[in-house]
Amino acid sequence: MKKYISTVLIPCLIMQLCGCYSFRDITLDELKTYEGSREIRIKTYQEEYRIERKSGELDPMDWKASDSSIIIKTKEQQVQWEKYYKLVDKMAEIKFNEIESIEIDEFDILETSLLLTGFIGVVALLIAASQLPGPPMGY
Repeated sequence: MKKYISTVLIPCLIMQLCGCYSFRDITLDELKTYEGSREIRIKTYQEEYRIERKSGELDPMDWKASDSSIIIKTKEQQVQWEKYYKLVDKMAEIKFNEIESIEIDEFDILETSLLLTGFIGVVALLIAASQLPGPPMGY
């Protein structure tokens, strides 16, 4: 019984660690019209920015695309005393000519289906191998 449990749990662990989401390159025009809630990664020649639509209450994030740049407004926690913090406004501006690539985090159906098919095949092989008769006893 332990073999069967481990044959199911180990692939589930690997699938959890690998994930079914991956970053896909998008154009600047797609970014301007994007209304989804997934994470966006913008790489410039100097830095990498991560934009999240759904951010927490303590560190809200807002961004918009203007005619020549992307403006990111955030509020970050700044600890003043042991238990008290203050929200500090920060703003970053990314010029369009500085952008190297723009990627969006999306569900990857091809990678997920290949991963699941492989796991099901391995589980089927392990179950079939455990049903084979062992060597004859009494040599």
